[in-house]
Amino acid sequence: TLELGNTEATYMQITEGSTTCEKEIFKTSKNLTLSSDNGEKTITVAFFDSDDNPLPSVTDTIILDTVLQTSSFTLEGASTKGDALHITLNIGETDANAYVSISGLFSDMQISDNGQFGDTTANDGIYERTYTILSPYELEANATANVIDRADNEAIFISSNSIELQTQPTIKSVNILSDVATQQMTVSFTTDEPTVSSISYGDSFTT
Repeated sequence: TLELGNTEATYMQITEGSTTCEKEIFKTSKNLTLSSDNGEKTITVAFFDSDDNPLPSVTDTIILDTVLQTSSFTLEGASTKGDALHITLNIGETDANAYVSISGLFSDMQISDNGQFGDTTANDGIYERTYTILSPYELEANATANVIDRADNEAIFISSNSIELQTQPTIKSVNILSDVATQQMTVSFTTDEPTVSSISYGDSFTT
Protein backbone atom coordinates (compact mmCIF):
# COMPACT_ATOMS: atom_id res chain seq x y z
CA THR A 1 0.00 0.00 0.00
CA LEU A 2 1.36 3.39 -1.01
CA GLU A 3 0.70 6.31 1.32
CA LEU A 4 0.75 9.52 -0.74
CA GLY A 5 0.60 13.22 0.01
CA ASN A 6 0.42 16.23 -2.30
CA THR A 7 -1.83 19.19 -1.53
CA GLU A 8 -1.75 20.48 -5.14
CA ALA A 9 -2.31 17.20 -6.98
CA THR A 10 -5.54 16.32 -8.77
CA TYR A 11 -4.19 13.41 -10.80
CA MET A 12 -1.38 10.92 -10.40
CA GLN A 13 0.42 8.24 -12.42
CA ILE A 14 2.43 5.38 -10.90
CA THR A 15 5.45 3.68 -12.45
CA GLU A 16 7.09 0.54 -11.05
CA GLY A 17 10.19 -0.49 -12.94
CA SER A 18 9.29 -0.56 -16.62
CA THR A 19 5.52 -0.67 -16.01
CA THR A 20 3.53 2.57 -16.00
CA CYS A 21 -0.08 2.57 -14.82
CA GLU A 22 -2.81 4.70 -16.32
CA LYS A 23 -3.23 8.23 -15.02
CA GLU A 24 -5.90 8.40 -12.31
CA ILE A 25 -7.52 10.67 -9.74
CA PHE A 26 -5.14 11.45 -6.89
CA LYS A 27 -5.61 9.32 -3.77
CA THR A 28 -3.79 9.44 -0.47
CA SER A 29 -3.67 5.64 -0.34
CA LYS A 30 -3.13 3.23 -3.24
CA ASN A 31 -2.78 -0.56 -3.37
CA LEU A 32 -0.13 -1.58 -5.89
CA THR A 33 0.72 -5.10 -7.08
CA LEU A 34 4.46 -5.33 -7.61
CA SER A 35 6.16 -7.26 -10.41
CA SER A 36 6.80 -10.86 -9.40
CA ASP A 37 10.62 -10.98 -9.33
CA ASN A 38 12.17 -10.73 -5.87
CA GLY A 39 14.51 -7.84 -5.14
CA GLU A 40 14.51 -4.07 -4.90
CA LYS A 41 11.63 -2.29 -6.66
CA THR A 42 11.69 1.37 -7.66
CA ILE A 43 8.34 3.18 -7.58
CA THR A 44 7.80 6.64 -9.01
CA VAL A 45 4.59 8.64 -8.60
CA ALA A 46 4.03 11.55 -10.99
CA PHE A 47 1.56 14.23 -9.87
CA PHE A 48 -0.54 16.61 -11.99
CA ASP A 49 -2.65 19.63 -11.09
CA SER A 50 -6.27 20.26 -12.16
CA ASP A 51 -5.09 21.59 -15.53
CA ASP A 52 -2.99 18.42 -16.05
CA ASN A 53 0.24 20.32 -15.59
CA PRO A 54 3.03 18.14 -14.11
CA LEU A 55 4.04 18.66 -10.51
CA PRO A 56 7.26 17.36 -8.85
CA SER A 57 7.23 13.56 -8.74
CA VAL A 58 8.43 11.35 -5.89
CA THR A 59 10.44 8.12 -6.02
CA ASP A 60 10.99 5.43 -3.40
CA THR A 61 12.19 1.84 -3.22
CA ILE A 62 10.88 -1.31 -1.60
CA ILE A 63 12.34 -4.82 -1.36
CA LEU A 64 10.10 -7.70 -2.44
CA ASP A 65 11.12 -10.81 -0.52
CA THR A 66 8.98 -13.90 -0.99
CA VAL A 67 11.69 -16.61 -1.04
CA LEU A 68 14.17 -17.74 1.60
CA GLN A 69 17.07 -19.80 0.30
CA THR A 70 20.64 -20.70 1.17
CA SER A 71 23.76 -20.86 -0.95
CA SER A 72 25.77 -22.84 1.63
CA PHE A 73 25.40 -24.49 5.05
CA THR A 74 28.53 -26.16 6.41
CA LEU A 75 30.10 -27.62 9.56
CA GLU A 76 33.87 -27.39 10.06
CA GLY A 77 36.70 -27.92 12.53
CA ALA A 78 35.54 -30.49 15.10
CA SER A 79 36.22 -34.20 15.39
CA THR A 80 36.77 -34.81 19.12
CA LYS A 81 36.31 -33.37 22.61
CA GLY A 82 37.94 -29.94 23.00
CA ASP A 83 37.63 -29.00 19.34
CA ALA A 84 35.78 -25.90 18.12
CA LEU A 85 32.91 -26.56 15.73
CA HIS A 86 32.31 -23.70 13.28
CA ILE A 87 28.84 -23.42 11.74
CA THR A 88 28.27 -21.28 8.64
CA LEU A 89 24.90 -20.58 6.99
CA ASN A 90 24.78 -18.22 4.00
CA ILE A 91 21.28 -16.99 3.13
CA GLY A 92 22.36 -13.74 1.49
CA GLU A 93 20.09 -11.49 3.56
CA THR A 94 20.32 -9.75 6.93
CA ASP A 95 17.99 -9.44 9.93
CA ALA A 96 16.91 -13.09 9.98
CA ASN A 97 16.55 -15.36 13.01
CA ALA A 98 18.40 -18.65 12.58
CA TYR A 99 18.56 -21.61 14.97
CA VAL A 100 20.63 -24.76 14.48
CA SER A 101 20.20 -28.24 15.95
CA ILE A 102 22.46 -31.31 15.82
CA SER A 103 20.87 -34.43 17.23
CA GLY A 104 22.73 -35.62 20.33
CA LEU A 105 24.77 -32.42 20.63
CA PHE A 106 22.52 -29.35 21.00
CA SER A 107 19.10 -28.06 20.03
CA ASP A 108 17.93 -24.65 18.73
CA MET A 109 21.24 -22.84 19.21
CA GLN A 110 21.06 -19.37 17.67
CA ILE A 111 23.58 -18.43 15.01
CA SER A 112 24.07 -14.75 14.24
CA ASP A 113 25.14 -12.21 11.63
CA ASN A 114 26.33 -9.64 14.17
CA GLY A 115 30.11 -10.05 14.17
CA GLN A 116 30.04 -11.91 17.52
CA PHE A 117 30.17 -15.50 18.83
CA GLY A 118 32.21 -16.68 15.85
CA ASP A 119 30.53 -14.58 13.15
CA THR A 120 33.28 -13.16 10.94
CA THR A 121 31.55 -10.08 9.50
CA ALA A 122 28.39 -8.37 10.70
CA ASN A 123 25.46 -7.79 8.33
CA ASP A 124 26.83 -9.72 5.35
CA GLY A 125 24.00 -12.26 5.16
CA ILE A 126 26.24 -15.05 6.49
CA TYR A 127 25.23 -16.45 9.88
CA GLU A 128 27.94 -18.13 11.95
CA ARG A 129 28.63 -19.61 15.38
CA THR A 130 31.59 -21.32 17.03
CA TYR A 131 30.74 -24.06 19.54
CA THR A 132 33.33 -25.87 21.69
CA ILE A 133 32.84 -29.63 22.13
CA LEU A 134 33.02 -30.04 25.92
CA SER A 135 31.98 -33.68 26.34
CA PRO A 136 33.25 -36.93 24.80
CA TYR A 137 30.41 -37.32 22.33
CA GLU A 138 30.36 -40.19 19.85
CA LEU A 139 28.14 -39.24 16.93
CA GLU A 140 27.82 -38.59 13.22
CA ALA A 141 25.04 -36.21 12.18
CA ASN A 142 24.06 -33.36 9.90
CA ALA A 143 22.83 -30.04 11.25
CA THR A 144 19.34 -28.65 10.75
CA ALA A 145 18.72 -24.89 10.56
CA ASN A 146 15.33 -23.25 11.14
CA VAL A 147 15.26 -19.74 9.68
CA ILE A 148 12.71 -16.90 9.65
CA ASP A 149 13.68 -13.83 7.64
CA ARG A 150 12.57 -10.21 8.05
CA ALA A 151 9.64 -10.78 5.66
CA ASP A 152 8.46 -13.74 7.81
CA ASN A 153 9.44 -16.30 5.18
CA GLU A 154 10.32 -19.58 6.89
CA ALA A 155 12.59 -22.40 5.75
CA ILE A 156 14.41 -25.46 7.07
CA PHE A 157 17.88 -26.27 5.73
CA ILE A 158 20.11 -29.35 6.16
CA SER A 159 23.88 -28.92 6.24
CA SER A 160 25.76 -30.16 3.18
CA ASN A 161 28.16 -32.15 5.35
CA SER A 162 27.98 -33.97 8.67
CA ILE A 163 29.98 -33.72 11.88
CA GLU A 164 31.69 -36.91 13.08
CA LEU A 165 32.88 -36.91 16.70
CA GLN A 166 35.03 -39.61 18.30
CA THR A 167 36.81 -39.24 21.63
CA GLN A 168 38.98 -41.78 23.44
CA PRO A 169 37.79 -42.20 27.05
CA THR A 170 39.97 -40.80 29.82
CA ILE A 171 40.87 -43.16 32.68
CA LYS A 172 41.47 -41.58 36.06
CA SER A 173 41.29 -42.23 39.80
CA VAL A 174 42.88 -45.68 39.56
CA ASN A 175 42.82 -47.54 42.89
CA ILE A 176 44.47 -50.91 43.56
CA LEU A 177 43.77 -52.94 46.69
CA SER A 178 45.50 -56.28 47.24
CA ASP A 179 45.41 -58.96 49.92
CA VAL A 180 48.39 -61.33 49.94
CA ALA A 181 46.71 -63.72 52.37
CA THR A 182 43.68 -64.27 50.16
CA GLN A 183 45.62 -63.68 46.92
CA GLN A 184 42.97 -61.22 45.78
CA MET A 185 43.40 -57.84 44.14
CA THR A 186 40.75 -55.21 43.41
CA VAL A 187 41.31 -52.61 40.69
CA SER A 188 38.87 -49.68 40.33
CA PHE A 189 38.91 -46.60 38.12
CA THR A 190 36.62 -44.01 36.59
CA THR A 191 36.18 -42.76 33.03
CA ASP A 192 34.67 -39.56 31.65
CA GLU A 193 32.04 -41.49 29.65
CA PRO A 194 30.26 -44.86 29.70
CA THR A 195 32.61 -47.43 28.18
CA VAL A 196 33.41 -51.12 27.95
CA SER A 197 36.61 -51.81 29.91
CA SER A 198 39.00 -54.73 30.37
CA ILE A 199 42.06 -55.35 32.56
CA SER A 200 45.09 -57.35 31.40
CA TYR A 201 47.25 -59.00 34.06
CA GLY A 202 49.66 -61.92 34.51
CA ASP A 203 52.37 -63.39 36.74
CA SER A 204 55.35 -62.66 34.47
CA PHE A 205 56.79 -59.21 34.10
CA THR A 206 59.90 -57.84 32.48
CA THR A 207 61.91 -55.58 34.74
